[in-house]
Amino acid sequence: AMGDIWGSMSALSIALETISGDDNFDKRTVSQSLKDISQISSEPPPFPPKFICFEDTKSQELEPVSKKAFHEFTKKIKKHITKIDLPGSFRESHELFETIMDVEITITLKKEFEEYKDLLNPLITERIIRGKNISGFKYLNAKKKSEKIKSALMDFFEHFDAIIAPT
Repeated sequence: AMGDIWGSMSALSIALETISGDDNFDKRTVSQSLKDISQISSEPPPFPPKFICFEDTKSQELEPVSKKAFHEFTKKIKKHITKIDLPGSFRESHELFETIMDVEITITLKKEFEEYKDLLNPLITERIIRGKNISGFKYLNAKKKSEKIKSALMDFFEHFDAIIAPT
C-alpha cells in the first residue's frame, strides 16, 4: 500500500526523513537528528526477520494493483515468511474492524461531512454514511470482540516480528 501512495521507496524515505526530524516550530523536536532513511532502508536488517502471513477470502477481493503489490512484496521477502491460514476466531475480523472504522470515521469527520461533503473522497463519504447507520450495540460489540482478537494476535509476536496481511 505504501508503494501505491508514494510510488517508490526513495519517495517514501524522503517523506519519512522530512517528518521525523526538527520542524523548527516544535521545541520537542529540536534535539531529534534527521535519520538517513534512504540509507537505512537499503541496508540488510540487523537480524533475519520472521514474518507471519495471513491470507483469507477477503484478500481475493483486493483491487488488482493492491494484489500485485502484495504479491511482489511477499515474493521479495519469501524466505522470511511463514504462511498460515487465518485462525477461526479471526474470520470475522474484517467485518469487526470495518464496523469500528466506519463509526470512528463518522465521528472524526462529522464537521467535514456536514460542511464539505462534496470535497470528500467518495469512499470516505460511503464509510460515513455506513457509520451513521451502525447501532451503538453493534459498535461496542465489535470493539469488545476486536480486543479479544488483538490479544490473540499478541501471542504471534512471541515467535514473529510482524504480521503481514493484504488489506
